[in-house]
Amino acid sequence: MIWFGESIDQDILKQSLSATTSDIFFTIGTSALINPAGNLIRRAKNNWAFTVEINVEVTPVSDLVELAFHGPAAAILKQIEQRRTGSA
Repeated sequence: MIWFGESIDQDILKQSLSATTSDIFFTIGTSALINPAGNLIRRAKNNWAFTVEINVEVTPVSDLVELAFHGPAAAILKQIEQRRTGSA
């Protein structure tokens, strides 16, 4: 987690950029307004990743991603996990 005004550890930044080459890319809990975090979803799309946004409200990338879920991340991730495992 990075707070506004904090610098990003260079190793974390490298890992984040590397993740944009994944087949599926999730962006969770970011406004997508501040870079470099705001640019990661666009990089992932440029690398042909299937993109998913989870955020409590609509963001500037909501219309760019393949799936956008709006609500609390914990609840949405729990529902995804339940569907994945077939549990209720």
